[in-house]
Amino acid sequence: KIYNVPNVYHRRTAGLLGMVVHPDFESKPFIYVCYTTKVREQIFSELAKLEYKDKKIVGSKVLLKIEGANGHNGSRLLFDTKGYLYWATGDAHSATYSQDSTTLNGKVLRLTDEGLIPADNPIQNSYVYAWGFRNIQGLTLTSNGTIMTSEHGDAIEDEINWVRPLHNYGWIEIEGYHDTEQEKIIAS
Repeated sequence: KIYNVPNVYHRRTAGLLGMVVHPDFESKPFIYVCYTTKVREQIFSELAKLEYKDKKIVGSKVLLKIEGANGHNGSRLLFDTKGYLYWATGDAHSATYSQDSTTLNGKVLRLTDEGLIPADNPIQNSYVYAWGFRNIQGLTLTSNGTIMTSEHGDAIEDEINWVRPLHNYGWIEIEGYHDTEQEKIIAS
């Protein structure tokens, strides 16, 4: 045991949810974690950067804090081949956040390793890379650099998505494979 993440709120599917190490860990010994917190009655999702030294965590800095919920916090992390950090967030049980590109819930966010907005992000001055997600539970990078997610559907329509910048993945109007006439119209 090297560290206890402080103030983690545990309830239902809330808690310590994601972790990734810096891809250049030898020269940048940082571990990134995302988790749920609660301050009075408000629930948040936080992304923190931990500094590892002498077999323990010697520093912690919250890079980003967004609205959270008792579930649907998503919260998976990865680094791409260029060193950008991606944070997959859940919709926080909101019927509108996923489709609102000005909110940070129901999204795949793209950050620098310092927690800043990259200058070449697809929406200027925004962390948002892609939107329209319900509750991402898996985030990975293929050998050729493609970002893939796995996402919980509402009941039976779980999804695997190829994540691309500025793409809308349809939640709440589209769930799973585009198999209903309404979903086919929305997706076209």
